[in-house]
Amino acid sequence: MRRSNIPAGPFRPRAGASQSRPVAELIKAREVADRFGCCLRTLRNWERAKILIPERINNRRLYRRDEVDRLLSGEEISETNDPS
Repeated sequence: MRRSNIPAGPFRPRAGASQSRPVAELIKAREVADRFGCCLRTLRNWERAKILIPERINNRRLYRRDEVDRLLSGEEISETNDPS
């Protein structure tokens, strides 16, 4: 039974929403900071400098795991997260 009054969550697309790109695994800012060995302020500075741009879901910064891994391996991130 499907309930139509349940709103779509951040990881569940709305009915009829187009999937223009594949869904990436998202990780929390704290985990990203731990992996880089830096603080959360550094991540915000990288966001401002457009080095590593998070997705914003419910006012939380969530980072694409593939972009974090790419940056950790030394590769440049060639494309931004901007869906437009």
